Amino acid sequence: MSALPLQTFFFSFSALTNATWRRYFGQPAAETHPHLMQEGEVTPGISQAEFKARRQQLMEAVANSPAAQRFQKHIVVVPSATKVYMSANIPYVFRQNTDFLYLCGFQEPDSLLVLENTEKNLPDHTSVLFVPKKDPAREMWEGTRSGIEGAIKLTGVNEAYNSDDIGQYLRNFAQHEPFIAWYDHLRPVHVGFHNQHLADFISANKGGFVESPRTLLHKQRLVKSPSEIALMGKTCNIAANAFKEVMKYSRPGVRANCLMRSILFSSAGKKGSNCFEENERSIVKERFFYLQMALKCQS
Repeated sequence: MSALPLQTFFFSFSALTNATWRRYFGQPAAETHPHLMQEGEVTPGISQAEFKARRQQLMEAVANSPAAQRFQKHIVVVPSATKVYMSANIPYVFRQNTDFLYLCGFQEPDSLLVLENTEKNLPDHTSVLFVPKKDPAREMWEGTRSGIEGAIKLTGVNEAYNSDDIGQYLRNFAQHEPFIAWYDHLRPVHVGFHNQHLADFISANKGGFVESPRTLLHKQRLVKSPSEIALMGKTCNIAANAFKEVMKYSRPGVRANCLMRSILFSSAGKKGSNCFEENERSIVKERFFYLQMALKCQS
């Protein structure tokens, strides 16, 4: 194990009230958005168990790769995306790295997922998530962060640490050389993490080598689960209906920004739609969130 000598946290999730939950997670959860999420889901329609199965399937692919015959120690490193700014402190709408989102469902920027088998035989492994440290002052402007405890509760990973501890964790793991680092170093998703931690980590692995997990992961993503098929069907239906509504308002002289507002309004749904929520506000929230998921599926 590459566990860090971090402070032990004693935390009772059952003691949290609904009001506290709303300030605790950095993304929708069943405790805060019951109109979107079912108990045990990390993202709408996708459960913790399915995300765990995805990670296990990836490690099975690693175990069956030719490289696994040469080395016993493996570490898979998948960074999240980072925020991109228009100017000064004005960011673009954040879009998570799709591979990272596929493996853990965590939607905060500047995070890192590690799958490693230091004390286990493949495909058994330990899943570790590095997340931004909770900062009340920053969260007032940028929104709630899940933090260590929230990340574990939300995603079901084995361990979680602050992103500031990535370097120490990787240095500890590098003591187990030689090993194979499964990391896309030629096209780093998070340039900051790459320059600050991962480039040195790779160069420190003198007896091993680095492989990109992209091919293994994308072969896995090609085959959709029943949950994914149901989610894609729902999102495509919402998007298609929204486009049909907007086409009614498309005519010479109508500007693009007006059409964009129209499609956002249309995707929010109408009273009497076939959604299962109890009130119109829930319908609006649910349909707008699923439209965002639809646009991500199509990209």
